[in-house]
Amino acid sequence: MSREPSESVTAYLLNGSDYEMNVDGSGTPVEYSYSVPERSHFTLFRVFFYIDDNTAFSADGFGALNALTNGVSVEVGGYELVNWKDNIDIVTTVFDYVGYPNLGKTTTSGAGRWTMGKGFGRPLPVRGGESIVVRISDDLRGLTHFRFRIQGVLSVRTVV
Repeated sequence: MSREPSESVTAYLLNGSDYEMNVDGSGTPVEYSYSVPERSHFTLFRVFFYIDDNTAFSADGFGALNALTNGVSVEVGGYELVNWKDNIDIVTTVFDYVGYPNLGKTTTSGAGRWTMGKGFGRPLPVRGGESIVVRISDDLRGLTHFRFRIQGVLSVRTVV
């Protein structure tokens, strides 16, 4: 008989132990990820993100930076879902995006909830050994904060 116990997961995507994505990935891309353990299955329901700066955002910039050359790639299970190069790319991908006022900001922050069921018609399955990855391929050090958090259910296959 087999059964699949499950647990709710809410986790930042990490590079080592770091979750702040305001890094320089222009020379060598920097990856932040969550890896699904072997013999498990992850169902990705939502992605949350927060982006913040000290200067007002414009539509054709990334946060308050200029538009990105290479972009911020979001991948699930080895497949690229999107590559964001400017704020318009973000807003046209994420169903729920609040440009401001976040945490007392006026025009210098953005937060989004990207619900997979609204964008893809269902939550996204991620197999054991696969990862959810955000790849930074530009210099984002001008941002004050940039973070990604995932939410879903992890099922572990056990045999009894």
